Amino acid sequence: MRNNHTEWLNWQTWLSEKESDPTDVRHATQVNTYPLALQAAVDGLGIALGWGHLIDQHLAAGSLVRPLAHTHVRTKSGYYLLQPEGKEQRADCKIVEQWLLHESAARTRYAAE
Repeated sequence: MRNNHTEWLNWQTWLSEKESDPTDVRHATQVNTYPLALQAAVDGLGIALGWGHLIDQHLAAGSLVRPLAHTHVRTKSGYYLLQPEGKEQRADCKIVEQWLLHESAARTRYAAE
């Protein structure tokens, strides 16, 4: 998949993290959305990088496999909860904040390694 989002994991980043030269790989097929990349892999057209929480159902069903066992790459990018300074938080925003923090704390897949 080709994208301009430098914070997203891509093949160049993955290969560099695995100490491989990303220029050695030739691109055969490129798609422009993540769902298309996953569907191409499911259809047997190649391999794709996948976020665990989005491919778990495919792994469980056997429609995708992990060709490199449990090899993974962690980037320094992430999602952040931002709030304006010096402004009282609305009650509905506080509810969403607490829910996001609770859900994030409950995740074990992405715990610090």
